[in-house]
Amino acid sequence: MTTNSNTPPVFDADALHKVDVNTLEMWATPDLGPCCACSKEDVRSVRNIVCLDRLAPVPGTGWGCFVCGLPMNGASAAICDECMRDEREIKFAIKGLAADKQRVPIDELAPGDFQHDPGLHAEDKAYDDWYMHAGEFAGDDENEE
Repeated sequence: MTTNSNTPPVFDADALHKVDVNTLEMWATPDLGPCCACSKEDVRSVRNIVCLDRLAPVPGTGWGCFVCGLPMNGASAAICDECMRDEREIKFAIKGLAADKQRVPIDELAPGDFQHDPGLHAEDKAYDDWYMHAGEFAGDDENEE
């Protein structure tokens, strides 16, 4: 990519062919550590993040919600494709950042719930209801005269 103070950057298409595929895969597939259901360590299949309705073991390192005003204190779990498909029981939660690859047993999480405020998500629910039923009305305009 070449730049000049007076011109915008120029895209170098040839440079794309020089990128190492293994490097791209490493960046495209983050290592989330072991599966929180079966404990398998496979960077290619442990790629699903599940938000749990419990408090994260380390405040500020979990999920949150801008709509509800929930802080980033919700526990989460990293699940492999197989466990996700088979809906296996989640036994561990991520402790700290996922990149740290630390886990804590679910029953050691602080008691209490961490959930969205449904009253603040009424607009989201209205959209979801419309979207779920939009296909039912797809051909109705053709029948009107």
